[in-house]
Amino acid sequence: PQAEQTLRALLNEQPQNGPARENLYYVLREQNKTAEAQSLLRTLPESLQQKLQPRVVTGTPGDSLRRQAQEQASGGNVSGAIATLRQGVSRYPDDAWMRLDLARLLQKSGNDGEANAIMGAAYRPGASSSSLYAAALFASENGGWQQAQTLLARIPPASQTSQMRDLHQRVNYNLQLATAEGYLAQGNSVAASNTLRAMAATPPKAPADVGKLARLLAQSGDVTTAVSLVRNNINGGISGNAGDYADQVTVLNQAGLTNEAQRLLTNPQLQASSTPTQLASIRNGYVINDADRLREQGNYAAAYDKLMGAMQSDPQNTDLMFAMARLYQSGKMNKEAGVVYDYLMTRDTPTQDARSGAIDVALSAGDNDRAAQLASGLRPDNSPDRLLLLARVAESQGHHQQAMTYLRSARGRLLGLQSSNGTQTPTVGGVLAADNPFVGVSRTPAATRTASSYGQYMPWQVSQVSTGDGSTLPGIQRTDLPVETAQTRMLRQVDTMMETLQEKTGTWLQ
Repeated sequence: PQAEQTLRALLNEQPQNGPARENLYYVLREQNKTAEAQSLLRTLPESLQQKLQPRVVTGTPGDSLRRQAQEQASGGNVSGAIATLRQGVSRYPDDAWMRLDLARLLQKSGNDGEANAIMGAAYRPGASSSSLYAAALFASENGGWQQAQTLLARIPPASQTSQMRDLHQRVNYNLQLATAEGYLAQGNSVAASNTLRAMAATPPKAPADVGKLARLLAQSGDVTTAVSLVRNNINGGISGNAGDYADQVTVLNQAGLTNEAQRLLTNPQLQASSTPTQLASIRNGYVINDADRLREQGNYAAAYDKLMGAMQSDPQNTDLMFAMARLYQSGKMNKEAGVVYDYLMTRDTPTQDARSGAIDVALSAGDNDRAAQLASGLRPDNSPDRLLLLARVAESQGHHQQAMTYLRSARGRLLGLQSSNGTQTPTVGGVLAADNPFVGVSRTPAATRTASSYGQYMPWQVSQVSTGDGSTLPGIQRTDLPVETAQTRMLRQVDTMMETLQEKTGTWLQ
């Protein structure tokens, strides 16, 4: 009721506000005010009506069953809606929209396997254009962009509607994003940045797509363009729920624009179209970013208090647990960090962050055998941070040459050097590239305008780059200095380890 009142008040002031009318339609449907929702729907532009009700085709035999299921689901009777749609699919097996309704509900109920099987029949050989479109929609909703592209390519150009072409454009866009994401995962920030900047020249309209592009731009180091994209999208009007704007909020928070992030979260339209769970998830993301920032400044107590406040409200949130484990690690509380990582390994992320954290803890505690045992369970991943971790494990086992191979590969990826061999180490002209002979013996001038008048930093001066790695004591790290980027920090760690290995073995391995 509060959401409805807020939107109606907004429409009294701005009768032509399309996004507000769209959100009110969703709110009325959720409240089971079907007649009012349908009446409002007829006042919206035709294109928007098709977007909101893409599945309703006049005269289709299964329409009445689908409407019945929709009303059941809106009223909270999801199991009844699923039963109705199962009956509908049995009676009308060629109705792809009936299948899509059922697959979506099954997926929301946690039955992904059956949902995928239900939609599989929609793209069998000889499937209609409408069926292929429905299947492509389902694939895109689940991040299956390659599958969606393949399905849309099967629709003859003459049969493609404007909606199909719009989806095709969005699919191609997200495939480009996936390519850029792959570059970032490999540590090739130059290629990622080039791809992302080209995409930013013609940004998408969907807030979720804009957010993902902005997040990846920020990850590649281009925070300015990322923030500009977010601001332009917000200024164009709010359309969607908090989940659609999650990445945009993250970018604003990472850029230190917390007030702008809070203004977005408290936007009446966004509040009205979002569930409490979605809003809580966004707030947790803000808390985690803030806690990580405090941790990197060495302010562990404040970071702990911030995380504990959020965990009281959401004790099962794994993202909060990961943030707490990172805090324990930075505070040299390896035993506590290990307990958290061991617990999280049963529900690990796709990039195995819990296992990687547990390995790091084991190495820090000198338990090299456990580190090696855990490392054997890592899936193949050639990202620089994973290669550095594997180098540390190899070195702990006395495998110096293997450690150097991992470090060479990590360094090459961080610098964007190409590789054409099985060990992923850099090559030049088809043969292995020599190691940089100047690592550890070069003086790198500070890349700031405030260079010391002495030509070096004296004991009463502060080096002009903050390491930001959480290794300093509270109050020691200078927060008024530029923070070292993650890539630069990792390159420094790789170079330091290569130099240490060289000294330890007593030979010029580099």
